Order: sequence, then structure tokens, then C-alpha cells
Amino acid sequence: MPLVRIDLIEGKPEEYCRGIGNIVYESMVEVLKVPKDDRFQVITEHPGRGLIADEN
Repeated sequence: MPLVRIDLIEGKPEEYCRGIGNIVYESMVEVLKVPKDDRFQVITEHPGRGLIADEN
């Protein structure tokens, strides 16, 4: 069972979070040949100050 962790800045709409999850899952099936319906994702939201990353 592949596990994917996705970290986002809080406040994104549910559709956005689900969309990101769908894109990651579809890419894993296509590129990594993960079996269909083998999906386990943890999507966590953080306050803006809780993620420090290059904006580019």
C-alpha cells in the first residue's frame, strides 16, 4: 500500500485538496504502476507560518 503525504497551507477549498489528491494518485498509477484502487493519502493543512519554502 503506497502512502502519500501532502502538506498544504490551510484554507484551501475541499475541491482543491481532493483535486491535488486525484492528480497525485493518477500520476502514481500511470508512472509508478501502482494498482488501481490502492490509494492511501494523508492531506494535512498548516497555517501559513507553519510551512517555510522557496516561493519559486
